[in-house]
Amino acid sequence: MRILIFNGEMDHSLDIGLFLKKIIPDCEIYLLCKRRIFKILEYLTGINILIRKSQNNLFNTISKLDNTIEFDWIIPVSFDDIKVTLDFISKKPNSKITRKIITLPNRNAFLKVADKYWLLNTAKDVGIPTPKTIIISNKKHLAEVRDKISFPVFVKQNSEKYKLNGLVKNWKDLIKISELILTNGEQVLIQEYISNPETYGFGFLAKDGKVIEYVMHKEVFSIPPSGGSAILLEKLNNSKILSMSKKLIGVLNYSGFGLIEYKKDSSGKFILMEINPKFWASILFSLLNRPSILCKLIAKDSSEDEKSIFKTKVDALLYNSRLVGTGIFDWNYFREIINYIKEKYKYCNIFSSSSFRGRSVESFYSIYYTVFYAKRLVISN
Repeated sequence: MRILIFNGEMDHSLDIGLFLKKIIPDCEIYLLCKRRIFKILEYLTGINILIRKSQNNLFNTISKLDNTIEFDWIIPVSFDDIKVTLDFISKKPNSKITRKIITLPNRNAFLKVADKYWLLNTAKDVGIPTPKTIIISNKKHLAEVRDKISFPVFVKQNSEKYKLNGLVKNWKDLIKISELILTNGEQVLIQEYISNPETYGFGFLAKDGKVIEYVMHKEVFSIPPSGGSAILLEKLNNSKILSMSKKLIGVLNYSGFGLIEYKKDSSGKFILMEINPKFWASILFSLLNRPSILCKLIAKDSSEDEKSIFKTKVDALLYNSRLVGTGIFDWNYFREIINYIKEKYKYCNIFSSSSFRGRSVESFYSIYYTVFYAKRLVISN
């Protein structure tokens, strides 16, 4: 079996590839990368690396590769490539390539949840708490709502297409980031700032509005702290998040995979922030604790995999390179994270395949951590 995975330059594409290689031992994994430098992964992981020579027409490239390699499965990972793939399927529903594509959300739900303002209003209509949000379509509109804005606020674009966002503390900076977003043809979302740095994630697989499998995590620290890439993830099990997520997925009649993100306000209430209709960047942590979320996606019985893929369930995942980056730019925040880890996990194992406290990774991830242990470490009881 030959499996092509898009966005091979992303860590989580490699995670998915290594996972599939474990549960389907005789498969051949191909990662489609944008830059030749990633060819080094062939020697480090045993996974085949293909270079995407043209960045414009993705499916011309895939068709040419398929004529030579004859893939059995094709798996897009990022938002942009999933969107391109769904557009291709809508135009060529009966093509040979279309029949090989798996793991996609349904197109209608995908396009709807990609509109973050629409999603927040839909959630609010069914009683799911959302942050106070103002949507801006042009510079004139921004000036008109000036009196309604109390700083600090969190600003982001209304879709997943561009990643322009951040905490804004004054009018001058708000104008600056808003103009950048508007220049890219996007609408601006101005939201009340929820100061709690923790983010709560609900990763799921669903069909026709029903949750088939799910896994939760808590993002304890991130960079930047106001909302960004995870530094430390922990396991989570919360009935309120589960019930709200099931309700939202049902209302959307969603099919496919995704990650729902929440914040907790000062009163302790969970607030919906957004849905990412794609494979999430922290999927390694999800797979270590709930392998079935991908097994069921490919219609594979996961009963044995749950027992054998990783012998010890993982309590936390530390993105070490991001922690180091935090130390460079914010020493006090760095010390806060270090003290938290030392206190909470002083009786736990922190390890990679290079071995910490005399213990190493016991699974297929050992190859991965041998190469990338400087990026992230696992914490386990």
